[in-house]
Amino acid sequence: TTSGGFFGGLWFYQDGNERPGFGNGWTPINYGIAGPGGDALAVPATPYVVGTKVRIVGKIQFMAGGDELVTMWVNPLGGTAEGAQAGVPVVTTTRNFATNSVRLRTGNAPGASTLENLMVATDFESAAAWDFDSDAMPDGWERKYGLNPTLYDAGDDPDGDGLTNLQEYQGGTDP
Repeated sequence: TTSGGFFGGLWFYQDGNERPGFGNGWTPINYGIAGPGGDALAVPATPYVVGTKVRIVGKIQFMAGGDELVTMWVNPLGGTAEGAQAGVPVVTTTRNFATNSVRLRTGNAPGASTLENLMVATDFESAAAWDFDSDAMPDGWERKYGLNPTLYDAGDDPDGDGLTNLQEYQGGTDP
């Protein structure tokens, strides 16, 4: 997850040469997969807003005898299968993943971006389902009810019924 600055992402290297990377910053308003072979940008285009937190989920399918199939989602919906991520910005491309190092890159100036979480998972559901803002309400549930999964809002009461969002989640009711 990144916020602020121009670039934030995960890069792969082979003997010091950049290979594919997942992140933002190759164009002013989009996220994508960059590196040799050109940029592949997420569709629909996702504006980069300084100060916002974004979850990037990348998947690498290693293929025998050729380039790997690489997919990246921007803020995928937790609890939704990877093939059912309707409307979620996504990009799929092929890239050579012959790498011998992995680097986290943040910003082109000191303090321009920060990385807050890095997770390695063996399946899409695990990577997409975490509680991004650590407010004890799953991101998929927050999106379902129009809450912001990147904002700690467990104590808010948008419908004014005296129950917090967290209490509504725990009670199985609509916040």
